[in-house]
Amino acid sequence: MQIEVRSGAPLGFNTSCLVVPLWQGEKLDGVAQKLNKSLGGLVQEVIEQDGFKGSAGETRVLYSSEKIGAPRVILLGLGKREKFHLQSLLKAAAKAARGVRALKRGDFALVVPTFENFDAREVATAVTEGITLGLHVYNELKTSPEAREQTEISK
Repeated sequence: MQIEVRSGAPLGFNTSCLVVPLWQGEKLDGVAQKLNKSLGGLVQEVIEQDGFKGSAGETRVLYSSEKIGAPRVILLGLGKREKFHLQSLLKAAAKAARGVRALKRGDFALVVPTFENFDAREVATAVTEGITLGLHVYNELKTSPEAREQTEISK
């Protein structure tokens, strides 16, 4: 597994899946707002009509129809901002990684929001640990090579 840190405009990242976090009960802002505009209001429509609330761990898959760099987008609920802590971020990153694996994608980009009450090192550690733990599957006792391949994500 290879984890990279990049800065830039995530909507332009050439990846098979873009994971965009959303806060519960808050208006779209930042990357989520830009994504909504690029997809012609689809994100807001999913929130208003399909019942996506942004609860902690809640996910929804959208297809971008080549309107952004990634063909698939996973909306990832972070829960309520006032209840959020580093363990929540770790769990969210794990949920995102498992969601990408469920889509049978080999790579993804996770948009990490900025946090006023956590420093960058703490955030990077929580995200890295979450992805690593989320993708971990104990397959030491599996004898079938096919079964082992089902647990891997590459890039």
